[in-house]
Amino acid sequence: MAKRRIVRYEQGRFAHDPAAELAEEAMLHVEINETASFDVVVTPDHLKEFVYGYLLCEGYITDPQEITRFKVYEKERIARADVTVDSPRVKALSFRKNYNIIWTECGTADAFYRMLGEKVPKIESDVTISPSAMFRCYGEVLERDDAYKRTGAYHYAFLFDPKTSEVVTYDIDIGRHNAIDKVVGLALTQGKDPSRTVLFSTGRITIDMILKAARARIPVVISRSAPLDKAAELAQLFDLTLVGFLRNNRFNIYAAPQRIETAPPLEGEKAVAAAKAGKA
Repeated sequence: MAKRRIVRYEQGRFAHDPAAELAEEAMLHVEINETASFDVVVTPDHLKEFVYGYLLCEGYITDPQEITRFKVYEKERIARADVTVDSPRVKALSFRKNYNIIWTECGTADAFYRMLGEKVPKIESDVTISPSAMFRCYGEVLERDDAYKRTGAYHYAFLFDPKTSEVVTYDIDIGRHNAIDKVVGLALTQGKDPSRTVLFSTGRITIDMILKAARARIPVVISRSAPLDKAAELAQLFDLTLVGFLRNNRFNIYAAPQRIETAPPLEGEKAVAAAKAGKA
């Protein structure tokens, strides 16, 4: 588990939690016989077992004995695995498989930008939202999740007006990322500005989802579920407000709390701000 300072809101009050726990995510790059590769975000335990299971379940091998070499290591603080497979299925591969995962590294913005190949500017926005408006948004989500109730398989994404809590666009998909793409695309095709909205996702928030919001210049991302630790780090880097566990008159703020009306800054931010003011 990773730990992070956050601001909690519960039963009408804000409070600091200096050691909130977040699930960890790791980036893993796998090279197979130097002819195929894939990138994936995983929990950073049992990486070897993950690769073996992936190769079997994806049909690259039928027997673990076909794996003749396996090396897992870190390079530039990213987990990597080099695999040699004695299998006609892998030998025939001449393509590279990429799951459209956005790469980052633990705590280093410079490395993130090197891997990404682009620099996303910080969010500069005067958009704010009140706790009561956020709970009204959640009420709108609950009224529209009929497909999830029937199947248990869909994720929802919404763009909300932060002042009125009215739905700007919403859509569903089996993937959290796809649902975000859809609601932003709907806003664009309808001539609406995503940067004046708040994004609500029903799923966990990962680094690539934060990047999608930052590219669309959406200043606030809310989920009724958990953000992962690197998502919180990236949101802070972009000065993008990140809220998780919005439900039952409570929520947690993981980054940029200044857009949540009446919320205090994260612990440590006052000292940083004072130091900057002293240098000015």
